[in-house]
Amino acid sequence: MSAHLPPSARGRNLLLILRRTILAVAAVPLLQAGAVAQSAKAHRVGLVSVGAPNAGDLGTDLIGDFSRRGYVVDRDIVFDRRAADGVPARVPGLIEALVAEHVDVIITQGYTAAIAAKERLPLRQS
Repeated sequence: MSAHLPPSARGRNLLLILRRTILAVAAVPLLQAGAVAQSAKAHRVGLVSVGAPNAGDLGTDLIGDFSRRGYVVDRDIVFDRRAADGVPARVPGLIEALVAEHVDVIITQGYTAAIAAKERLPLRQS
């Protein structure tokens, strides 16, 4: 199918697939825990995007994925959305605010937000 697309479109398709794969991998620990959704503690998930707060991969489809795995929004899982509204320079401040609020995990949309989160939150070694 991609053989019929111009090189620029193939590149965009690959980037979209890569972005969705990264989002899926980032969300796996919480999604697995959803199979045994615990009502004792609501998991706090920070969602950060450079664009609009409910657009793209961080929109209603993501919320639906958590719900299908047993989470009840605002009981088992709480989403804290932050958006830079098209101003990439705001992203590090949004990440800092989520860190200060002690969210359990931060899911980002877009390269700029992912890099800002990585610079602020080094990966934990188990």
